[in-house]
Amino acid sequence: GKTFSPDHDILGFQNCTHAWNYREELADVKATGLFVTEPSLCSKDEGKTKLDLLAHGWTALFSHTDVELKRNSGGVGAMVRNPFRVFGLKPKPKDLQCHTDKGRFGLYGIDIGGPLHAVIFVIYGWTGGHTDNLAASRTDDLCACFLAESKHWLGYPLAIFGDFNATPSRLPHLQMMIDNLGWCDVGAVASRWGGIDSQVTCKAHSFAQPSR
Repeated sequence: GKTFSPDHDILGFQNCTHAWNYREELADVKATGLFVTEPSLCSKDEGKTKLDLLAHGWTALFSHTDVELKRNSGGVGAMVRNPFRVFGLKPKPKDLQCHTDKGRFGLYGIDIGGPLHAVIFVIYGWTGGHTDNLAASRTDDLCACFLAESKHWLGYPLAIFGDFNATPSRLPHLQMMIDNLGWCDVGAVASRWGGIDSQVTCKAHSFAQPSR
C-alpha cells in the first residue's frame, strides 16, 4: 500500500461545529488524516455526510452526539484520505469502556505506512473547564483513561487530538503526561515548524477571552 510520508502527509484537527453544514470545508482540508469534535450529526445526516466525504476521497467515522444534551450536538470523529484506512478501536480499560458512545471521546486506528497503525484518542472536553472545576475534572478523567489505555499500545505511535475546553494546567493527568512521560504539547512548540507557540485557537463570542 501507499507509504505515509511526514513530508507531505499531515494529521490535522478541527472543531467543525456541524460536519454536514461544513462538509465542503472539511473535504477541502489539506491533510491526509483529520480528527474532529462537534460533528453534531443525527443518524440521517451522518449517513449523508459520510457519503459526501467519500465522494471527495475521504473515509469518515463519527461518534454519537453528546447523550447529556437534548439536541444533536457534540460528538467526535475521524477522517482519512483514500487509500489509507481509519477504524474504530475498542478501549481495553473498563473505566474507558463505560464512556463509549457518549459523544465525548473516540479511539481510532489509522494507517501511516509500515507494520503498525497509529492509535489516536479524540477528546471533546466539557465546556467551561478553564474556570469550572467540575468540567475540568470530568475532562481530566478522560485523560486519565487514555493514559491507562496507552499502556496497552506500547510501541505504537500515539496521539491525542481534542477540544479540551481547558488548558493543560487545569488537567493534571494531561500535564503529568507532558511533564513526566515524554508527551509533547505540539501547540505549545509550534515555532518548530514555523507556527506561533501557544497561539489561541478559540474565541466563542465577541466578549469571550481567547483561549487554546
